[in-house]
Amino acid sequence: MYEAILKRFETPDEVREFEKGRFELLHIGGMTIGRATYEPGWKWSTHVGPLAGKTSCEVAHVGLVLSGRATAAMNDGRVVEMKAGDVFYIAPGHDSWVVGDEPYVSIHLMGAGDYAHPPTIDGITQSIRESYDRLADEYARRIANELENKPIDRDLLNRFAGQVAGRGLVCDMGCGPGHVARYLRDQGATVFGLDISSGMLEQARQCSPDISFREGNMMALDLEAATLAGIAAFYAIVNLPKEALPVVFREMERVLEPGGLLLLAFHIGDETLHEEELWGQRISMDFFLFQPSTIRHYVETAGFVVDEIIEREPYPPEVEYQSRRAYMFARKPHARLHNGEL
Repeated sequence: MYEAILKRFETPDEVREFEKGRFELLHIGGMTIGRATYEPGWKWSTHVGPLAGKTSCEVAHVGLVLSGRATAAMNDGRVVEMKAGDVFYIAPGHDSWVVGDEPYVSIHLMGAGDYAHPPTIDGITQSIRESYDRLADEYARRIANELENKPIDRDLLNRFAGQVAGRGLVCDMGCGPGHVARYLRDQGATVFGLDISSGMLEQARQCSPDISFREGNMMALDLEAATLAGIAAFYAIVNLPKEALPVVFREMERVLEPGGLLLLAFHIGDETLHEEELWGQRISMDFFLFQPSTIRHYVETAGFVVDEIIEREPYPPEVEYQSRRAYMFARKPHARLHNGEL
C-alpha cells in the first residue's frame, strides 16, 4: 500500500512541558521526532533534571538547531556550543543551557521519545495516598469545620455556587473530609467529592452521608470528557510538583463542559516544604507553594481562560497555616481560539 503522511509541530501528537521549556513530539513512520523550545535562562539540570530524577541527561540526541544557541556540557568537563544550522550528536551524560537572550529551538531525530518524560502517576501519588490515610482522622477533626472562620472563602464559594447551580454536576476535587462539597451542596450545587485517599473518603462519608464521594486521581480522572459544570479544587495541588501540573490542568479542562468553571485555591510562595511528621502521624510528603503567575501560565496553557485571581493574607494562626492564599476563577471556553480566530 502506498502511503504518505504529513504532520506539523503546530499540532503535535504529544507535548511535554516544564518551566522555561516545551518539547513537542510527532509519531510518524515508526519514529518519534521532537521539537525543543527553550527560553533564555533554561537549564536542563534545573528545569528537566528534577522531573527525570537525574543530575545529568542520560539520553543520546541527534538533531538540528533551528535558532538560538545552547551548550552541551559533558560530564567529563567538555562544553560545546550549538548554534542555528548545526547538526548535532550529543552522547548520554551531559547538562545543557540556553546561551544569550534568544530562545533556542531544535529538532530532535533521535532520543525524543525518552526525553523529559512527565512524572509517573504511581510515583507521585503513592506517598500522598498513604500519608493522608494516616492523617484522615485528625485532619477531619481539625479541618472539617474550618470554613466557619473563613469569610472570604465562603464568599468565593458562594460566588462559584451561584454560577454553577442548576447547570450540571460539580466536583469538589481533592475533597478531603468533604467540607467544601457540603458547603457547595448547601448553596444549591449538585456536587460530588473526589479524593485519592480512602481514609479521607471514609471521613467525608461519615460527615456528609447524603453526598457521593468517589476515589480518584487528578492526574488520570475516571470521568468522561465534557461532563462537569464546575470544579472546586481547594488546595488540591498543594502536594503536587509543578512538573505534574500540566497533566492535572489538562485533565480538569478535559472533563469540564464548554463554559465550565474552575475555582482553584493554593498557597502563595516559592518554597517546597518536606514533612515526615504531622499531627503526631508519620508521613512523607512535600508541600508546594506557587506564585499566581506560575499557576496562571499552567492553567492557560491547558486551555482555560482566567477570569480573576484573588489574593489574601492568612487568617490567624489558630485558624490556618500562616501562608498567603490565592484563589483563581478560570473557565473552559466555548470555542478554542486558533491564531486569534474562532
